[in-house]
Amino acid sequence: MTIPARHDSLFKFTFSKAENAASAIAAVLPQSIAQHVDFDAFELQPGSFVDVELKNRHTDLLYRTRLHGGRGDAFVHILFEHQSSPDPTMPLRMLGYMVRIWWAFLRDNPGAKLPPIVPVVLYHGTQPWTVPTSMAEMYSDEVDLEDFGALLPAAKFIVDDLSAVSDDALRARAMTGMAHLALGTLKHIHNSQAVMTNLLDSMQALLEVWEAPDGLRAIEVLTRYILTNNDVAEQAVGDTLGKVLGDKAREVAMTTAQRLYEEGEERGLQRGREEGEERGLQRGREEERR
Repeated sequence: MTIPARHDSLFKFTFSKAENAASAIAAVLPQSIAQHVDFDAFELQPGSFVDVELKNRHTDLLYRTRLHGGRGDAFVHILFEHQSSPDPTMPLRMLGYMVRIWWAFLRDNPGAKLPPIVPVVLYHGTQPWTVPTSMAEMYSDEVDLEDFGALLPAAKFIVDDLSAVSDDALRARAMTGMAHLALGTLKHIHNSQAVMTNLLDSMQALLEVWEAPDGLRAIEVLTRYILTNNDVAEQAVGDTLGKVLGDKAREVAMTTAQRLYEEGEERGLQRGREEGEERGLQRGREEERR
């Protein structure tokens, strides 16, 4: 199946819903910060703040929420890093994204004080995140942070490194079923056997998702994501979902797989037509030169 791998489809479907995003963020924030955030007030904001040239590896969502005690608003910026290796320049990139968010806020609220931004990077690469998580780690060794620290941005962010989280620990998080299912699938998408085992072990989350109003759509998105980003057989995905959820879910999975094949064939035909037209034009130009 020659379909370009896209990791952001499952991320956006899942975490564009406030209840899923809030539950996932609450599970990774330090208590010192979480105690100030109203997780019931998450409101998805329009737009993206990611650099255009990084759209193929970064996807972001911005939520606005309230602070407890009537102390104003806050933003939660979720960046999805879907590369196989961590980005050592991420602190600088995150600082740039935060500045863009603040400028957008001031554009809409002239003269207002800046609200806090909670930056979170969701990472599911095959290698652990071992690179900087703050600007302080990027400055030259010659910089004396004790003297210069007050003048330099620290810009620390939270990394939810799924490669460093055990399956038991991930399932123990107090999250929605869809958040559990998405994070487990993202964590194991690089391994065919593991991604299927995770589906079987996620029975409770699957049942919760299937019974939701958008359950059918969720299974379509999940199936499409797995088949697009892994070489597991569509029959195995259909049988596994059918075993947990029943024949209707299996039918949804197999129909989604068929659509993927048809889309792949259509892209191949279109590519062939374009290449044929280009070869024809090239031959025409050569004949004109003769």
